[in-house]
Amino acid sequence: MKGDQKRRSRPNVRSELLFLLAINGVLIGNVKPAVIFALVLFSGLLLCLFCRISTAAKYVLTYCLMFSAEHLLMLLPGISLFHFIIVISSVLRKFIPCFMVGCLILETTTPGNFLASMQRLHMPKVFSLPFAVVLRFFPTVKEDWHSIRSAMKLRGIGLSFGNVIAHPLRTVEYIIVPLLSSSIKIGDELSAAAIARGLGMERDRTSVYDVRFCIWDHLLMLAAAVFFVLITFV
Repeated sequence: MKGDQKRRSRPNVRSELLFLLAINGVLIGNVKPAVIFALVLFSGLLLCLFCRISTAAKYVLTYCLMFSAEHLLMLLPGISLFHFIIVISSVLRKFIPCFMVGCLILETTTPGNFLASMQRLHMPKVFSLPFAVVLRFFPTVKEDWHSIRSAMKLRGIGLSFGNVIAHPLRTVEYIIVPLLSSSIKIGDELSAAAIARGLGMERDRTSVYDVRFCIWDHLLMLAAAVFFVLITFV
């Protein structure tokens, strides 16, 4: 009973992926800024509901700053550099809602839950297994990144933008090389763990995860339909 209550406290990854697919129209269409801003606020609300308040605040603040900077540069004299910055910013700004939903999926979905959901959709393992490994890979790399930064601070090596520009070779030596070595080790460990758990078996695996849709999933699919209509026809 407790496991079922825990599952119902968040949407299933299938509805989250459907929502992500529905809002990807902002990347290719000429969507009005009001629709994109509403999508950013809604995605931020989703992150806040699942205890990712700081992540939501960072993305919403970044979107507001980029949007304000674009309109401020439009008021300045016509300089080619300003036009270039406005175009780049307007393109990157459209990715923010997708990044927010992607963060929600990465930070709240476990590999086991993802595999059980994909098995319910009868997705081939060639598709589901690599994504399940990615769900575990990035959080582990993030932990190693924090460990490397802590070790650098103990040795009195700062990781500011000025130091990276002034000493690029030292940055490669103290950051990139340990991070790449750690990533290779993590990949080998995850591959061994996948084999040990029988993820490469041809037959369907049993799972303790209950991946039935709940009220959260229906609400998220309704929101996906609403934003799809807004992106397509407004």
